[in-house]
Amino acid sequence: MSGKSSQRKGRAAELELSRILQGYGYPVEAGRAQSYGAVPDLTGLPNIHIECKRAEVLRLSEWM
Repeated sequence: MSGKSSQRKGRAAELELSRILQGYGYPVEAGRAQSYGAVPDLTGLPNIHIECKRAEVLRLSEWM
């Protein structure tokens, strides 16, 4: 997957997750499109840093 399509896929996942969490009443918003970890992917929950990944294989140790 090319860089731009990978970024689009990631951004779409962030927006989808924000809508899901908002549906449960959490006041989250998608962060800046390209902050490279400086700003959480989803903001709005105090003291919680949410990074969103969309992947076919779960690789938590790499992502941490």
